[in-house]
Amino acid sequence: MLLESATRFLQSRGRSAQWSELAELGWIAAALNEDEGGLGGRAVDVIPICVAIGATGTALPYFSSVLLPAGVLTHASPFEGRQELMQRFLAGEARPAVAHTERSLGFTCETPATVARGAPQIKLNGIKRRVWDAQEADVLLVSAQEQGRFGWYLVPARQQGVRIQPVHADVEMPSGTVRLENANGIAICADAVAHRALTRAIGFATVGVLAESIGCMGELLRLTQEWLATRKQFGRPLSANQVLQHRLVDMFIALEESRSMLNLAAHAHDHLPPEEGQAAIHAAKAHIANSARFVGQQAVHLHGAMGLTEETFVGRAYRRLEALNAVFGGADHHTWAYAMQAKI
Repeated sequence: MLLESATRFLQSRGRSAQWSELAELGWIAAALNEDEGGLGGRAVDVIPICVAIGATGTALPYFSSVLLPAGVLTHASPFEGRQELMQRFLAGEARPAVAHTERSLGFTCETPATVARGAPQIKLNGIKRRVWDAQEADVLLVSAQEQGRFGWYLVPARQQGVRIQPVHADVEMPSGTVRLENANGIAICADAVAHRALTRAIGFATVGVLAESIGCMGELLRLTQEWLATRKQFGRPLSANQVLQHRLVDMFIALEESRSMLNLAAHAHDHLPPEEGQAAIHAAKAHIANSARFVGQQAVHLHGAMGLTEETFVGRAYRRLEALNAVFGGADHHTWAYAMQAKI
């Protein structure tokens, strides 16, 4: 029911959907547990929403502006103003963005170069790169070090010490470079708690990215089936060609295998300890990234020249799939991470 209602809403509103509407629909609350005033907080609770986003091609910043911040805030320590922030977040009045990547543009647990100093008034200095949805954010969750200790800090985005420069080349996932110069901040968590918050947030958002890819792949398969059934050559529909039927079967198998891997990742995140669950998420990301590229390429190929145009969903969907594949690392990165964690 959630998948159907989300699909209908996105088909009618699309990219014009407002942030406040997502809050009214309960999509932000779905990413937070009941203790935080939310409706779920599990990976399985947000999968239908992400699948609908992928299937309709709306490319809403759900994983970056909802799942990723929700993961950090949920696993952070209690801090001053936490309850007020969570209430504003749930109501759609606050839009957070996670500022973590610096040199490698990857969400790793390495100690950031951004520095936090001062007590009780904390000042942050540093540069954060590829901060998704930075221009629309009114609050930043910034990772920084204070005397070598890794931590998260809450930084209001609209202040004199924060400068946000948009990255115009990033069309699929708008981002910006955030420069902090003596910016005021509030400490959220540090040390082991901060590392856990980062790891859990990445896992949570990764499941959302995978679900969006599954939705996109499913729609590509459906459109390709319809295309081959309606287009004719020598008086026969293209779908009568056995070679093309085999192509569709291969796409279907890749999609169904990916669904199983998505379920595995969601179950691992929700029910297994972080150390064990992370291996399943790595495996799912690597497998689905390869499957998404295969399904996207086959859809473009079977549509012919029309698959390369902006008028059809196919070309735009394939571009989106490639962008999603690169989020939190591609197939090679997660294959290596899985092998290291599983000690293969």
